[in-house]
Amino acid sequence: MSRRVARVLALALLLVSGGVGLRNGLTEWSGVTNGLQAVVTGGVLGYGVLGLASALAVVLRWRLAGWLVTLWGIDVTMVATLAPRAYGGPDVPLGGALAGGLATALIAYGVWWVTIRSAQPAVAAAPVSR
Repeated sequence: MSRRVARVLALALLLVSGGVGLRNGLTEWSGVTNGLQAVVTGGVLGYGVLGLASALAVVLRWRLAGWLVTLWGIDVTMVATLAPRAYGGPDVPLGGALAGGLATALIAYGVWWVTIRSAQPAVAAAPVSR
């Protein structure tokens, strides 16, 4: 997969998760029944805002982009880890919730790598002197 395709897919993931997170974060507050669900719903709203802000920052090459994508990754990982227990209760195996969080963290790391790390030159070009 070329760098350009990977970058487009990562930006699409940031935009889609941003839009869905913003919509769901705003509409799901009425269904919250416990504190952990409130944390998850707040996290969904947070990754909605962070996803859209991250995509914009990456496209416009703002220095803040790295931090925004990192915060987005932390937020989606937190939501993916806590949501099964928040909505499924104690019947949800802890290992399953942790596995979901780990898988999400790996995807978030991939998005960070493609949008931030690989966008920077590996070595600064040295001035040519003659």
